Amino acid sequence: MRTGRGYRLLMGVWALLAPSSGWAQGEVDADPAQACVDDHTAGQLSRRDGELLKARDEFARCATDRCPALVVQDCVALLEAVERELPSLIVAVRQADGRDVPDARVAIDGAPRPELRVGQAFVLDPGPHAIRIDEGERHARLDVVVALGEKNRRVIIELSAPPEPPPLPMPDRAAGNEVMVAGYVLAGLGGATLTVAAGLGLSGLLELDGIDDRCGKRANPPNTCSEDDLAGLRRKFLAADVSAGVGAGLFAVGASLLLYHYVNVPDDEPGVSLAPIITPSLAGLWASLRF
Repeated sequence: MRTGRGYRLLMGVWALLAPSSGWAQGEVDADPAQACVDDHTAGQLSRRDGELLKARDEFARCATDRCPALVVQDCVALLEAVERELPSLIVAVRQADGRDVPDARVAIDGAPRPELRVGQAFVLDPGPHAIRIDEGERHARLDVVVALGEKNRRVIIELSAPPEPPPLPMPDRAAGNEVMVAGYVLAGLGGATLTVAAGLGLSGLLELDGIDDRCGKRANPPNTCSEDDLAGLRRKFLAADVSAGVGAGLFAVGASLLLYHYVNVPDDEPGVSLAPIITPSLAGLWASLRF
């Protein structure tokens, strides 16, 4: 690697050669020549600091025909040396089951590199680097240290399995117990009300049978009952009908609450599982109990 003394020596050689080349006489524009010298100097400084990618670009600029032949010769040699020193990596991305992921996106040191392809070699400066891989909702990172001149080093980055969706929240047990108690209470009230309705209905039928004997169809003479004779019977049948309707409603609500509670309990607790059964000759609902 050249020092500042080397730069001065190179400039002195150019000055001695300039009269024969016509460059010192203004036949060549001084600005491009100075740019070539600047790139030559900057490339060596970048190479000294380990910034080989930057040095490669700088040496490439002063290795063109726009620069004096002596500069081009030195820049070409330096460019070849940098190319030999540049390390390269090959990144392979795999899933947990070993399958390759060829379409993953690559970022180096936090900067997205869409031009990089998984499985293909790419060059980078020597030293530590952070490689990040993105594929859908999956991400992975690998920290590597590449050495000067290390070629086609292969690194494998494994993507974890996609995150599983969070489990559905289980019903609150305290609230579930309240639902269960309410279901039992309503179902019990419904059953009791239906029992009262049945009792009223049976009592009404017995009373009707007696009225038929006194003044109804079987009386002599028949059908002589007055409104007062039938008013009590009508009230009893009306009460039976209302009680039956209320009881059926209460029982249905209570049974629904109990069914909801037992269907939604966790698998390790007592409960009910329901499944429809549909066959050419049968349609129904299968219920299985967990104890």
